[in-house]
Amino acid sequence: MKSVFQSPVGVTAQRTRRDPRAQVKILLLKAMVAAPNGGEGWAGLSHDQWGDVALLTRQHRLEAWAGRWLADKTGVEVPHAIAQRWTRAYRQSAMRVLAMRAMLHRLSLILGSEKIEHAALKGAYLTWHCWPEPALRPSRDIDILVARTDARRAFDVCKRAGLSEVPEYHVPFESALAKGKHLPLLRDDASGIYVEIHIRLATPGEIITEDRIADFTSAALSRAQAHPLGDTAMRYLDPTDTLLHLIIHGAYDHLFDNGPLQFGDLRFLLNSHNVDWHRFWRDADLLGCRRACDLVFAILRRLSPALVAGHPLAGGGTVPDHVVDAALINSLPDLDRRFEVRLRSTWRELDWAGRVHLSAVRSRDAMRRFQQMVQRSGRSALWLFGQWGVRRVLAVMPWRSTPEFAAESDNYDLLRRWLSDPRP
Repeated sequence: MKSVFQSPVGVTAQRTRRDPRAQVKILLLKAMVAAPNGGEGWAGLSHDQWGDVALLTRQHRLEAWAGRWLADKTGVEVPHAIAQRWTRAYRQSAMRVLAMRAMLHRLSLILGSEKIEHAALKGAYLTWHCWPEPALRPSRDIDILVARTDARRAFDVCKRAGLSEVPEYHVPFESALAKGKHLPLLRDDASGIYVEIHIRLATPGEIITEDRIADFTSAALSRAQAHPLGDTAMRYLDPTDTLLHLIIHGAYDHLFDNGPLQFGDLRFLLNSHNVDWHRFWRDADLLGCRRACDLVFAILRRLSPALVAGHPLAGGGTVPDHVVDAALINSLPDLDRRFEVRLRSTWRELDWAGRVHLSAVRSRDAMRRFQQMVQRSGRSALWLFGQWGVRRVLAVMPWRSTPEFAAESDNYDLLRRWLSDPRP
């Protein structure tokens, strides 16, 4: 099977050679954007490789999709225990998306009662209007976009309707309003569904500045399209704005470590809707994110040339192979250690003042979450630290000294530097 990793030298190629899960990761990445009958490479997997498939599909919420995608592949025999788990995952996902749809309907009524202009983002639209079956795309929360001037009203009306703030992820309202993409996280306690009220479509930074984000957010909200939802309607970003928002989210907010699901979202969006490419590239230039768009389309072209055939995707920039490799590797991280890799990469980019600030913020957040864990568990702080804190340190420290850890951190550094380059 041909590898999707093409960099002949450098850290990405070294990382690929060291990664014992590289073949399985390639299969999953290609399957996420491949044609329905593309089952090449799956029939020869070993017992251990199927174990890696099970781990990665669980970590990245791909179990419901994997079970359906492999169901009709000739010669592919999924181990019985894994197949059963995937079947259960599909049933649970089917029930979950129905609960999410009911919550979406409720939010439409809540915000509509106050005449607050709003639009649902990402998963809420992709699940029901792009993917072939809603249950194949996992959903964890609902993202709703409102104008910044309506932020307080939207937040308050949702709380009056029964949603509550989540103490584990508490951020002061004014701080979120001034700098964040979304307001403090809300949860519906009855269903367990989380709701994020967004006021920006990107996080302000050196490349995508606050004024650019404000203009794009306002324009995208005004272009949102209404779709029937029970006895009401929900507005969603149109396909062109959704495509650009997905790229910004994956590239700048996550450096692609939000998993292969992002490529499935792009695949089904491109296959099911027309994109206004003139407006897309105009807005990409206005935001300053053409490089991210070029990189995403280079990834899709690498994974599945047939997917991008016929689309005017070229933005004029050439993306080096080693940058595409780094993004692909980042898109299937081990989620048990992703936070440590991110932290190391961020730490290396900061000056001494930034490191002091980051240490203070992380210490404050860790102390607050630890106190909440103590309150929920009913145990003493000393006992909980011994059971959780020490065990985590002992689990993480041996791995932090490995070459793989350094290589993964280097991938983050490489992508951050390349995406931050102002050149086209």
